Amino acid sequence: MSRAPFRGRRSKGFSLIELLVVVAVIVLLTGLAWPGYQATLQRARRSDAREALLRGAQWLERVASIHGQYPEAAAYPASLSLSTAGHYRIRYAPSADLAAYTLTAQRQGVQASDPCGDFVLDQAGQRSVLSPVAGSGSAECWQR
Repeated sequence: MSRAPFRGRRSKGFSLIELLVVVAVIVLLTGLAWPGYQATLQRARRSDAREALLRGAQWLERVASIHGQYPEAAAYPASLSLSTAGHYRIRYAPSADLAAYTLTAQRQGVQASDPCGDFVLDQAGQRSVLSPVAGSGSAECWQR
C-alpha cells in the first residue's frame, strides 16, 4: 500500500499567500504611520530654531548693553549663524540706526518642507513666522 506523498502530512512554515498578507499589512501600517512620524520630527526640529534665535538674541542684548546699540550685521558671529543641529540658518538684520534688529531662522535641508515656515524674532521679543502653510499659526508654531 503506497500513500500519496503529501497526504496526511502537515506543512511546517508559511505559505506564499500568508507571507504576502503579512507584508501587505506591514506596508499598510507603515504608510499610515510615516506622515505622523515625519510631522513629529519636524515639530522636534523647530526647537532647534527657537533655541538658535534665543541664543542669538541673548548675544545681541549683551553687546547692546555694553555698547549702547546693536552691532553691525558683519559683527554677528558666524558661530551663531547656524542652529545647533544645522536645520536652520540664522540671519541677523539690524535697523539702519542700530536701535533694533530682526533675527530670522531660515529652514534648510530636511526641515525645508516644514509647514510652519521660517521663524522671526525681533528686539522687542515679538515672535512670528514667515511663509507658513495655511492653518499653521505663528503662536502654534512657536509653542510646538
